[in-house]
Amino acid sequence: MLAGHYRASYKHRSRALLAALSLASSLAFADAPLPLAQRLTSIQEVSRFVPLRALPMLAKLEQESRAAPLAERAIFLDLSCKTHIKLGHLDLANRLCDELIQLGKQHADNATLARPAGQGLCAVCDERAGPVPPTGLAGREAGGG
Repeated sequence: MLAGHYRASYKHRSRALLAALSLASSLAFADAPLPLAQRLTSIQEVSRFVPLRALPMLAKLEQESRAAPLAERAIFLDLSCKTHIKLGHLDLANRLCDELIQLGKQHADNATLARPAGQGLCAVCDERAGPVPPTGLAGREAGGG
């Protein structure tokens, strides 16, 4: 009888320990959020299908994104612009697009300038960005060199 009781308490202690470890690990991961680029990528997927749901997610990341390095700032502005275009908020989308283009010009970064250009989402953005010189491998293929 005692042997059965001992095994039952051992299983109970194991389950309690496993639950405590699981809770501790989830709390540890809760303290360390995903990198900004990863969170923006997940919001991009939401925005593709349900742009209205992506707006509050973007709003939560706005302050962090605007203080981020150039590449992540550009991704945030581009994603915000595209989301607002999908929702028909063209005035706001144009302002975000202008900000993105200015950011690219300010830093002389063709990758940032290329984000709004040629997407076909916003003719105004395409026109404002102007022609973007090809860079990298795509530029070599396009230029034939």
